[in-house]
Parts: sequence; C-alpha cells; structure tokens
Amino acid sequence: MKGVGIVIDNTSQQIESLGTGVSMRWVWSGYENTGKIDDKYNVRNNTLYEEFNNTVQNYVLNLIFKKMK
Repeated sequence: MKGVGIVIDNTSQQIESLGTGVSMRWVWSGYENTGKIDDKYNVRNNTLYEEFNNTVQNYVLNLIFKKMK
C-alpha cells in the first residue's frame, strides 16, 4: 500500500504533469506491505479501487481514524 486518501471532489480535472484525476485529501502516504492477498479481486494494481479484503479494510480504517484524533 502506498497511500490512503479520501476523494473530496469527483469532478475530473487535469493535474499538472500527472494527467486527469480527482481532488484528494491524503490521509497517509508511504509504503506498507500488507502481505500476499490471495482472493478473487484483481484490482490492486489500479490507482483507485474499492477494497474488499477485511484485513486491508481494517488497516485503512485504522489509518484514517488515527489521523482524525
């Protein structure tokens, strides 16, 4: 995992030198190896996706709520 963010505006826009994207509020960035996840969802190489793995969901939620304290 390289980052956790919350979409704050879903309007597509050109972002300088990156291409098209949406506005984000980044909660965490870095690198965290959550281990090999063997499930039916082949989306983890995508930039933005919905996470269905409970272990990763809990990790992300802990990062978000730890930052909100």
